[in-house]
Amino acid sequence: MGAIIPVVLKDSNWSLAWLISSLILFIGTLFLYAAWCFAGRGRSLAWFLAMAFLVRVLAGVITEAGLPIWGYDETVQKSGYLFYDAYKRDNDAWALAKSDQTLLSAY
Repeated sequence: MGAIIPVVLKDSNWSLAWLISSLILFIGTLFLYAAWCFAGRGRSLAWFLAMAFLVRVLAGVITEAGLPIWGYDETVQKSGYLFYDAYKRDNDAWALAKSDQTLLSAY
């Protein structure tokens, strides 16, 4: 799944995107496994957790890949975001990361 996501999202640096998406999926799976163990290891709970995780990942990938194609003709949706505040926050964070300012200047 970590290798498929960068292909669907057409990432230019596939090897790095593959490593990062695999790491995020692995950490998410570990947290879900820990939550499942904490909740009693029920079989139906495992199915609910797995389905919820897969639906969330699929919804995110479809939204990220589909909004630039099928969304409204506005900057936010053409960039793959549903909401303006997330778009603005990510752009501000990226601008801060590229600047010479420290992280404390964001606060």
